[in-house]
Amino acid sequence: MSKFIAYAPLARTVSNASLLVVPEVESQEAITAWAAGVVTAVGDKIKYNGNAYYCISAGTTTAASQPTATDGDDTTDAAVTWRYIRPVRNNLILVNDSSEVMYLGFGNAAVANRGIRLNANGGSFNAMEELRYCPQCDIYAIAAASGSNNLCIQEA
Repeated sequence: MSKFIAYAPLARTVSNASLLVVPEVESQEAITAWAAGVVTAVGDKIKYNGNAYYCISAGTTTAASQPTATDGDDTTDAAVTWRYIRPVRNNLILVNDSSEVMYLGFGNAAVANRGIRLNANGGSFNAMEELRYCPQCDIYAIAAASGSNNLCIQEA
């Protein structure tokens, strides 16, 4: 019997520009090890200390600050911001906890008025069905307006 791990719920602030909210789950064997002095681009993936990370803010890594976040947090390595990538995913529910409509994109940037719509004030979506057809993809979100638009993420 495999061990079932439930991660703490996360909240991401979604703006009126498409934003990566959940990186794909993938084997860490194909990911390059973190190193200082490397110029990174958004979308680059690295592994450090047994964990994998997705670059969400590009820059140059420094020896003084390696990525350390776990359980869905982001971490900053000098000018680079990394989002922790979970090693497994058995369930994924996204809940719109804001007063604005949001849209989701699987594998591509989210586009307003297209794709999966999350209604305001509690609209939710169980992404596991979508991920059956696109298991190796990042999930993006976009809100109808800027501001404090929270997307709550429950992964297990």
